[in-house]
Amino acid sequence: MVDKIPADITAGNASRGSVVHASDAGLSDLSRSHAEEDISRLQSAILPYSASLTYNIGDLVREAGFNWVNITAIVTPEAFDTDKWAFIDNGLGVIFIAYNTDTAGQNEFFVISGGDSTGDPQEADAQAPVAGDFSLVFFTIQIQTNTRPEATEWAFRKNGADSVALITVPAGLTGVFQDVSSTEDIVLGDLICYQYRELVNTTGALTIYGSSCATRRTET
Repeated sequence: MVDKIPADITAGNASRGSVVHASDAGLSDLSRSHAEEDISRLQSAILPYSASLTYNIGDLVREAGFNWVNITAIVTPEAFDTDKWAFIDNGLGVIFIAYNTDTAGQNEFFVISGGDSTGDPQEADAQAPVAGDFSLVFFTIQIQTNTRPEATEWAFRKNGADSVALITVPAGLTGVFQDVSSTEDIVLGDLICYQYRELVNTTGALTIYGSSCATRRTET
């Protein structure tokens, strides 16, 4: 450390290898040095969200594979809440389709984009091949009417099997429902579709406006 006040220090040009000192929180007068070339990295690194920390407006974090900026200060540590963070673009596109308020039938399959807007009992008739390597995120479905007394599932299917993304529509509820926590990594040629499933019993009916999800560059 230099025993001078800032006004007494002669300015100099930045030089790789020089160090900047900072006081170590809670440890008396201990000082830690950081290489001058690492300062910008210390300031801009986007770290994983922690439920044990507080955050100020403008702070950046990494959560569920995405970058987020804080829009509502978190003064008490808490679980990640998307309402308090704004999503930062990661090369997103969107895939969506209208199902023309189709009344879905038990275990029917639905296309993810394009094609017939009604459900089909044969999965092969709803599957479509993926055009490249990317991820699907932000799975969304909008329900027009729902007289079902039990929950209903909207499941993402890949190559004839259930994958990760799943939306559960509670009994009798309508509107928009999402799975924003799942990420589906898909590659060229994967066959994808959705499946509609009525749980416990098959009484009542559910009609669907449409569905959507977002595409994202696959992380490397």
